[in-house]
Amino acid sequence: MKMTIRKLTTLFLVITANAVCAQEPPSTFYGEVGQLPLVVRFSDASKVTPKLVRSLIGINITENFAVEGVLGVTLNKDEDVTATMAGTFLKSHLAINEDVTFFGRLGVNRTMLGGVANGSITRTAYGIGLQTQLTRDFYGQFDYMIYGKSPNSESVRGATFSIGTRF
Repeated sequence: MKMTIRKLTTLFLVITANAVCAQEPPSTFYGEVGQLPLVVRFSDASKVTPKLVRSLIGINITENFAVEGVLGVTLNKDEDVTATMAGTFLKSHLAINEDVTFFGRLGVNRTMLGGVANGSITRTAYGIGLQTQLTRDFYGQFDYMIYGKSPNSESVRGATFSIGTRF
């Protein structure tokens, strides 16, 4: 537990330091859509992987800091388990070069399971990812997120490939 608190504290400090160092506020909205095979692990070591469509809308508050809202809905069930998720995140991003950006997210997420695995989990969520410009207005992105983790070995996580645009 102490290690998780240290990791979250470090991620938060990086995000806030990055936001303070940013200079001018470009208020750019952006949106993404991608596929998320959500891995849900239960306390008995079993797991299911429903496939979700994850959509995201965000706004850049500063050059290196954004606020995002995420919504995911089931595209394909796994063993009659469905999932719906919603969350709010702070995103800190750092340009590696002209076309590639590294980012980290920290926020709160709620995942609701339906079908044979009925229940929900609301936890701190965090993750990292890379984004690359495809054209002037479109980009591709890969991220790995932990959407929730409980002390009794239950977790919700997944990697998403998405495409996005600025508007």
